[in-house]
Amino acid sequence: MSNTSDGEAIRAQGLWGLAFAKRQLEAYLGGFEGDRWVAQPCPGANHALWQVGHLAMAYHSFASKFGPLLGEIEPLDESWGELFGMGSEPIPGVSVYPDPSRVLEVMWRERQSLVDRIESVPADAIHREWETEGFIKTPAQMMSFAAIHDATHAGQLAMIRKHLGMARVFG
Repeated sequence: MSNTSDGEAIRAQGLWGLAFAKRQLEAYLGGFEGDRWVAQPCPGANHALWQVGHLAMAYHSFASKFGPLLGEIEPLDESWGELFGMGSEPIPGVSVYPDPSRVLEVMWRERQSLVDRIESVPADAIHREWETEGFIKTPAQMMSFAAIHDATHAGQLAMIRKHLGMARVFG
């Protein structure tokens, strides 16, 4: 169990990591339009549109872990799980997906919901273990994992940008 000042420090670090990761995602997602959304550097690779939808699903799933502490949240449309959830495969072709602007909107909304829930967790509960299944056991672990997950997908987006000859955004 953490004390309040420890919990606030952990939260501040976690939110910093998530803010940094958000800036990376925003930069790497700039310039995608039309068929670029579904470009794959090799067959079976994740394309940008799948990644944005997958991030929306992940943020929603992460935010739902806070249910025992903060209350349950509304589920996303079932079709999103089929298109973007764990075990789904990117489909080459933009027409099978919701409009990319809608997918981006949902992703940013779900991400903000996660951040709001992290900000709402009582500081003395940052290290409190959840009674749910999965490898993420505490709010502190969730913050770290969410930033790592963002970075994983930012790296994949950087590769797609390179594959398409798009401008570098860092470095």
